[in-house]
Amino acid sequence: MAPRRGGSSSSSSSSSSSDGDSLDGPTNMCTTNGAFQEGHDIATLVIDAVLVVVFIIVLSRWIIALNRRTRYPGIRKAAPWYSFGLGAIFILLYYALDIVTLCLLQCGVVWFYMYYHIQVPELVFTNIGMLLLLVTVLFSTLPKSRKLAAKPSKLAVLILGPATAVTAAILVAFLGVRSYTLGTWDYVDLSEDLLHAGNGLYMTYDVLYLILSIAALGLSIETIVHRPLSTNQIGTLRFWLPFIGAVLCVRTLYDVIRFGIEAYSDTPVYADAGVALYAVDAFLTGLLFVIVLEAACSKVWHDDSPTKQAEQVFDPAR
Repeated sequence: MAPRRGGSSSSSSSSSSSDGDSLDGPTNMCTTNGAFQEGHDIATLVIDAVLVVVFIIVLSRWIIALNRRTRYPGIRKAAPWYSFGLGAIFILLYYALDIVTLCLLQCGVVWFYMYYHIQVPELVFTNIGMLLLLVTVLFSTLPKSRKLAAKPSKLAVLILGPATAVTAAILVAFLGVRSYTLGTWDYVDLSEDLLHAGNGLYMTYDVLYLILSIAALGLSIETIVHRPLSTNQIGTLRFWLPFIGAVLCVRTLYDVIRFGIEAYSDTPVYADAGVALYAVDAFLTGLLFVIVLEAACSKVWHDDSPTKQAEQVFDPAR
């Protein structure tokens, strides 16, 4: 969830040695030294470009579905589905900004140390975007599925609601600390305690996010196993719900491990390995948004509920 850039080390070394005048100002590396000569920089640019296209498609489909609620009753003009669209916008902005940043660094338009300042909005975009996706899953996809299963649950309100609020509060604290350290590192002597505090806050946030992801997976399995659903509904939900929960857990566990290695291990992450890690994260991020949207657009929401009571209770907008 924190910004991960493959190949930024390479960008720093090339941009700081252009014609020996990096101390006086940036030079146009696009023509003098040739930008994107390293394979990992090209790979990073391709990954970012693909994800920008993916999220433009996701947002277009979301807007269409939001305005055709009769055809897509799984999507309603309710807060959780606005959070999905807003989250997708944040992730799109992250990858778009990453493309701009990489091009500016490669062409020597900015010094590499300025990348740390640019990381601040990247940090906000990617983390807020992923938190909003979790909100959509916990407070739209799962509650609607349980209502369709004829037994609405208040668990999301009583337990998951406060837990998500605490997770969001820790994220805000982390963003505040990390934004300060990234924005002032070049002219403020930062203490190790402050840097460690930022790492600790993010790891705490990551672990809480993982716990909520596991809760989402557990509720998904419980919904399709123990609830009276029609045959068509069982077939559809049996695929989408565990799939969403599993991918959410895998991505978050991956992020916990990745950040633990980066923050608490002396093992260096080289450029090529960094691109590979970045590609895995990008794939899981794009996949999550796609499957959550596709689940909401599924025909399962058109099916009849197994009982009249479920028919009366089910309201996707709640």
